[in-house]
Amino acid sequence: MESEVSRVQLTHYPRSQHDDPLRESLLTLCVLHQKPASRAMLTTGLPLPAQRLSPDLLPRAAARAGLQGRLLQRKLEQIPSIAMPAMLLLNEELGLAWNALENANAQVPIAQQYVDHGNRVRSAYQQQLGLGERTLLDSENETFTAQRRLVEVKNIQMFTQYRIKATIGQLLKSQGVVAPLAPLCRTT
Repeated sequence: MESEVSRVQLTHYPRSQHDDPLRESLLTLCVLHQKPASRAMLTTGLPLPAQRLSPDLLPRAAARAGLQGRLLQRKLEQIPSIAMPAMLLLNEELGLAWNALENANAQVPIAQQYVDHGNRVRSAYQQQLGLGERTLLDSENETFTAQRRLVEVKNIQMFTQYRIKATIGQLLKSQGVVAPLAPLCRTT
């Protein structure tokens, strides 16, 4: 029974179909626009490099499903909400930074719980048990480690936000920094 569940989950996992994120995204748009389509219908006969749908072939594949598409290069903030849902092809650095931010966001509450637990344990040792110095030092060390981890995760979270802003060209503006018009040079 468990192997049947695993097999069913794998058939619905996009990477099990030649890891083709553009084709899978196009299928999602077809569902959103109530246009029946299959993977084969979208790509059969197209010259697929490395068996993947390329951005250049995306409009042709979309037309097969009755959708219109074209490639436009825009900054993220220049895309109007009326254009959604749309497929956004982000550069690799932005995708990596976005994943890192989501990961850091998920870790912050866990790290905070770790700190809270360490504080409760330390308080319990101090107030109720009156144990020897060694046990109290262990709880202090655990609390310090938890607090260090929380600060580390929050720094990762902040750094990835900066990475995202830098990738989309908004870092200087978000920090109130005005870039010089000409490169600064020093003469000696």
